[in-house]
Amino acid sequence: MTSMINHHLSFKTLPFLLLLILHQSFALTTDGIRLLSFKYSVLNDPLGVLDTWSYTDATPCSWHGVVCENTCVTGVSLPSSGLTATIPANLGSILHLREVNLSNNSISGSIPLSLYNAPELETLDLSNNLMSGEFEFVGGWRSLRYLNMSGNSLTGKLPQNLAALSNLTVVSLTGNQFSGELPSGFESVEVLDLSKNSITGSLPEKFGSGDLVYFNISHNNLSGEIPPEFANKVPITATIDLSFNNLKGAIPESDILVNQDEESFAGNPELCGKPLKNLCESSSSSTTGPNSTTFTPAIAGIPQSFPSTPSHNSSNSKSRFKTSTIIGIVVGDIAIVAVLALVFIYIMKKRRGAPSNRRPDEAKASNREYDWGSSEEEHKWLRSWACLMKRRNTGGEDEEEEGDESSQNSSSENSDTESRPPETIKLDNPVTKDVEKRGLVTVDGGEKELELETLLKASAYILGTTGSSIIYKAVLEDGTMLAVRRIGETG
Repeated sequence: MTSMINHHLSFKTLPFLLLLILHQSFALTTDGIRLLSFKYSVLNDPLGVLDTWSYTDATPCSWHGVVCENTCVTGVSLPSSGLTATIPANLGSILHLREVNLSNNSISGSIPLSLYNAPELETLDLSNNLMSGEFEFVGGWRSLRYLNMSGNSLTGKLPQNLAALSNLTVVSLTGNQFSGELPSGFESVEVLDLSKNSITGSLPEKFGSGDLVYFNISHNNLSGEIPPEFANKVPITATIDLSFNNLKGAIPESDILVNQDEESFAGNPELCGKPLKNLCESSSSSTTGPNSTTFTPAIAGIPQSFPSTPSHNSSNSKSRFKTSTIIGIVVGDIAIVAVLALVFIYIMKKRRGAPSNRRPDEAKASNREYDWGSSEEEHKWLRSWACLMKRRNTGGEDEEEEGDESSQNSSSENSDTESRPPETIKLDNPVTKDVEKRGLVTVDGGEKELELETLLKASAYILGTTGSSIIYKAVLEDGTMLAVRRIGETG
């Protein structure tokens, strides 16, 4: 049994003894020998990123992915290199190691203890690999600032001393299988992403600080109510995502929580209060404190990984809002149509009522233009006469007065007609007159012979009525004005 153990130990230590012999032969630095142990743990290097790593070099500072400072190795950065390997146990023994970035590879196994105790380690990025095992020996990371272990299969409880690291500013452990409660503290952290794990318990009362910018613990198993003291130290411009847990009760009316989007609390069916639309029963009568102020989030650009699922009460509220909006639009449209109809009716009544207020005598005596050709009644009357008889200037009871040409100013037409002796046109009754003497003759000094068509083309104005006859003022096309009397059949 002892011989088997010795044989096993000799087999495990053989590569390291060979490296020591090579180191003594070719004077390769100790840091270089420790890096070669990582190269020999690589099972697949499809891109050949480690081809430059050779034991014949005096220093590893010229190797691909190796960062040095004054011939001392300070970092190993080989992200997205397609490496299939494990992390050697002595990688954390590099004295001045500050950065390890092996993200987006196929690194398996657990984190070696030597890496937990690297005193100068500031950046550790092993995200999107196949890392497994527990994660709890973090007390030695006194200088750690950036920790990204997301997208692995790490298990165990979330280390309590992780929140006590004084220099830690960015932590991303999303997409693992961490359990346990959320530790209080994280007083120096600016970004903390613990989403998509199995964290249980309730939210701590003392959490975060004035430097926190983004906190995401969505898609976990948190339960209980949100403590009123939670996130009191967090600035109101920070983004907090508590969605898809088992939280219940009323959301505290603090500025930081009320200022979040509704999606930040989605997936908690028993949670109520602002900014959710399903308000608590007692919150309808409560009012916001005098010191409460609403602010716009400063990190509105951080995308949400998963869309929120609206609650039943939220959907009912939306449907009621849409119904009330539709009713308001319909009522508004009906009111506008009714007002327009009233205005239209009022205008029509005014137009119809205007002529009825005038007396018939005033309407007949009005000095308005009368078109011989457009008046159907007058045109038919003139056409009904077989002819118009010529008569000389002998006077008589049936003579019509025809006035001389008056002034061209249309505004004084009535006064000019009354002041000058008119020329008259005799419109005789065809029944009592001889047919051979029928015609149209001007009297009272008129020398112009008129035709019926010429008179019909003239513009006419009603001057007044006498008995059954109507007196017109006719203006011919050449400007000549005549006084014409229409005598009825009984005249």
